[in-house]
Amino acid sequence: MNILITSPSLDMRRNVNGISAVVAGIMANSTQRYFPYRLGRHDDQRGGVGWVFGLLGQLLGFMPFALRHRIDLVHQNLPFDAKGILRESVVTTMARLLGMPVLLHVHGGAFLMAGCPNPWLRWLASHMLQRSQVVVVLSELEREALVRQFPGINAQVLSNAVAVPAVAREPGPAGTRRRTVLFLGRLHESKGLHDLLAAVRLLYPRRPFRLVVCGAGPLQQTLVDGCSAVMGADFEFRGVVAGEDKARAIADADIFVLPSRYGEGLPMALLEAMAAGLVPVVTDDASMKVVVQPGVNGVRVAKCDPADLATKLEALLGDDALMTRLALQATETVRAGYGIGPYMARLDSLYLDCLPRHSTVPHA
Repeated sequence: MNILITSPSLDMRRNVNGISAVVAGIMANSTQRYFPYRLGRHDDQRGGVGWVFGLLGQLLGFMPFALRHRIDLVHQNLPFDAKGILRESVVTTMARLLGMPVLLHVHGGAFLMAGCPNPWLRWLASHMLQRSQVVVVLSELEREALVRQFPGINAQVLSNAVAVPAVAREPGPAGTRRRTVLFLGRLHESKGLHDLLAAVRLLYPRRPFRLVVCGAGPLQQTLVDGCSAVMGADFEFRGVVAGEDKARAIADADIFVLPSRYGEGLPMALLEAMAAGLVPVVTDDASMKVVVQPGVNGVRVAKCDPADLATKLEALLGDDALMTRLALQATETVRAGYGIGPYMARLDSLYLDCLPRHSTVPHA
């Protein structure tokens, strides 16, 4: 099939976006013919009038692009929030006008679990969801939440997936070295970064550790200045990382922290970290609570609660046996349920479900 797949920038050295990571993984592991179509902006692109005109250009270019490449199916990717709904509903409408089936892939977003408070946006979202042949969400928990809001849609579960190392890594005893805590993602208040900074102030230097932050976003300066002032050389900011730099950041760490307040789906960074044997410390936002089971394969902390985050990090940092047990189970969790092979087979099946029954794909 010729599949048009939407995504923000796929330049992972300029863009910290979970959707981009998912799309890049799909394209790298599939035998389908993908035609990536950029919707949205990368992290260092400014907003304002220029961005608005850029988005208009992206939307206006969609139909000519789809026709030129003889697209059989449109795979849309969006966060379920105001911007995602406004942008992607236009694309869904244009795809329908062209007679192209749509797989609508929802990746978290503020409205997914909490509901859409604006009646007009809710109507627009309903219109978009009903016009899509298949709506993909990341867990049964998310499917139930979306179907409650929009009864009658064809919502299917497809959890994110990553490649898993053949051999699980054991963190081993800390000894005299300091454990390394890693944050990898967008530097935005939704990720709980104010809570992370407050927890650092509570915990350090009473319980010394290293903190490595990778990413970009509006809270970059606040987080860098605050952590540097408290931790000195034990804090390191690496900016946006990709490829070998990203793999090295994960390999050098012991704990992955993501104290999100809202808007998560199933972060690729979480799965990548768990696959590599890092112990996840997360909140229960959206599908993270499906993956991370407290005391089994990771640690859960309360949202907007720096004291709880500091207390549980301190307990983890001081218990080598607990670290080892949780790390091994984290890797096993990803190996058992979030491997890339079954994911691609399931996605191909969902693509076929989008096509009219008994239809044949015209492009060899």
